[in-house]
Amino acid sequence: MRKVLILMFVVVLGSGDGYGRDLYVNNLTGDDQSTGETDQNISNHVGPVRSIKRAVALANFGDRIVLANTGVPYREQVSLQGARNSGSARFPFVLEGNGAELDGTADISPELWKPGGVGLIRFQPPRISFQQLFLADQPLPEFSLADATMKEMPAGSWCMFNQSIYYRPQSDIALFDHDLSVSVRRVGVTLYNVRHVVVSNLVIRGFQYDGVNAHDNAFDCRFDGLTCRWNGRSGVSVGGASRVKVVNCMLENNDVVQLRTEGWSRVIVEGTKMIGDRSWKMDGGSLKIDGEDHQREETVANRDSAPLNRP
Repeated sequence: MRKVLILMFVVVLGSGDGYGRDLYVNNLTGDDQSTGETDQNISNHVGPVRSIKRAVALANFGDRIVLANTGVPYREQVSLQGARNSGSARFPFVLEGNGAELDGTADISPELWKPGGVGLIRFQPPRISFQQLFLADQPLPEFSLADATMKEMPAGSWCMFNQSIYYRPQSDIALFDHDLSVSVRRVGVTLYNVRHVVVSNLVIRGFQYDGVNAHDNAFDCRFDGLTCRWNGRSGVSVGGASRVKVVNCMLENNDVVQLRTEGWSRVIVEGTKMIGDRSWKMDGGSLKIDGEDHQREETVANRDSAPLNRP
């Protein structure tokens, strides 16, 4: 009898006939001790949660996580994984951003900077690969040492050397007035072993690797209305056997490439703008952009020497 009941539960779960609940997140007024089932604080522990991580932990099959756009970035990274973070074709699991910002950076305390030579200061970031430096939440230009020396690096730019960031401050701004930050979180939203997931209306910026990474076995997933900018490797990365649609997104000025594919993935892109030095890079998989099939490139010249899609 017990085996029959378990089998019935599995069949109902997989049928997709039911729908989940809404879970609300507010990074100003929320409390991770709350239920997350209302968007306003009604009574003790009845109201929104404070972090996306807590909402994901509370979520079940077919639920919808709804972020409040408070004007203050959510400084965390999100991982959606397994059946509890999946949905059905009729009732997908949804992460709805409402235009909120997911930020992968953290401020650098002025005391962490050390002298780096004449007119230079240096800082050793917690992670090295695909690093970026920001001033007042805007990316600073990276100076290439391929055919030049640090003596030639102009003010307001930076370079990576011997596992440290070297920065030449602008002469008219005191060091302690430089609002500098660095990428400290690896990926904005990671999908692994999920089905029927929608991630929509989020601004994802400043992550070390990718804005969104469908790592593997992310089937029938959709990225809708995302803005992925200023991430260290790509705006969207799809790998393994994942099947993803990228719809009405803006992928702009991500450092290596805007969209990347690998493995046996299948990616369909519709109505999406890709702005930057390189629009897409294929290391495997199939890619269709606005109805046009694209083939894997035989040679690619960029700095991506790290193991692919292993953030």
